[in-house]
Amino acid sequence: MASAVVEDREGSLWIALIGGGVARWLGYGEWEAWTKAQGLPSDLIGSIRRDRKGALWMGTSLGLARLEGREAPRTWTRKDGLGGDNVRWLGETSDGAVWAVVKPGSLARIDPVSEKIRLFGPAEGLPCVTSHRGFVDHLDRLWVATGCGVFRNDRPSASDRFRRIDQPASLEHVAWAFAEDKLGTMWITNPDGLWRLSEGRWRQYRKADGLLSDNPYIPIIASDGALWLHHRLDAGIERVEFSGDRIVRSTAVLPADPLSVEVTAFPRN
Repeated sequence: MASAVVEDREGSLWIALIGGGVARWLGYGEWEAWTKAQGLPSDLIGSIRRDRKGALWMGTSLGLARLEGREAPRTWTRKDGLGGDNVRWLGETSDGAVWAVVKPGSLARIDPVSEKIRLFGPAEGLPCVTSHRGFVDHLDRLWVATGCGVFRNDRPSASDRFRRIDQPASLEHVAWAFAEDKLGTMWITNPDGLWRLSEGRWRQYRKADGLLSDNPYIPIIASDGALWLHHRLDAGIERVEFSGDRIVRSTAVLPADPLSVEVTAFPRN
């Protein structure tokens, strides 16, 4: 089962597999693969990301790995200070630091020079036991969706402080994931639907407003501006088009199916 896909600068596709490691598609009929046998901490891959230097980072169920060229993967686990071994999300800020949302635990930063790990929690303004996803926006602000709301660090390259942003009461209970469109509008999901934050104003969307279900989970903005949503509880994948703040079209790309393969991310590099 595939959990995430990234295209690199050479046009190769890297596919994260749940139970199969990471596979690289070189062209028709040509594949390369990395698993525990090649040095990964686990074959259960939940997130992948290509950094600005070209290295491939892989979040696994038993730690974090970085692949550069033909060298053996560099790995980090709880024993190295990662905080939790289940890496759920990976991001990079302008200083080259890689950030990881881990479970159990919250947020970890890997220094681009020393490669040392720093953990972020209550002392840095993240009081929640569980974090779900992160997001680095076009202003280099780091957003974190947690079990007790949405938090943000406006200068993650220079500051270690996060703050809870002003948000609807529903989001203060839990937030799932983020996306940002070309206008800088933020889109956030939680168990009460899809939320839009534009110029300080919030708008909520649910099935009654045109969504496929009331359980959107992973959002991403496509190059044409459309919003793609993977829904929880096997409720499918849809493509949503907006005019202003109004839904004008919703297309079920993958209909609801209780036997469907789980999708955990639509990453963009």
